[in-house]
Amino acid sequence: MNISGGWVSDEAGWGGLLARGDAELKLSIQAASTQLRISLIAARNLTSQRGQRCCSFVRISFYPEGQNSEKCQSQVVPDTDFPLFNEHFVLNLPLEHQQHQQQRHQGSASSKVCGKKNLLISAWNQLGREG
Repeated sequence: MNISGGWVSDEAGWGGLLARGDAELKLSIQAASTQLRISLIAARNLTSQRGQRCCSFVRISFYPEGQNSEKCQSQVVPDTDFPLFNEHFVLNLPLEHQQHQQQRHQGSASSKVCGKKNLLISAWNQLGREG
């Protein structure tokens, strides 16, 4: 998997933060055998529910969460609806995925299927800091 430099939009709003559509997030994701490398670049057209400029941050995690699930969070970018994050994160893939990959590379005839995980990326507004 390799998603590079594309804008991702969510017309329904993100993470309880946004009430309007047209919000977009720019990121790059690269998958290695045991990790995801995520570059959070920017967001645009963010709008707080109160109609003021956002003090936004982004959370990234696997869903559904399991034991020892990793999460990461960006720094808060104050007073803008077009935040530039330019942050980089590394998430270790869940252990069951790593074990499944290892079995595949060893030529195991096991029919066991790796559990499904989704990558959850949500944008938030830090309450009490709207511009």
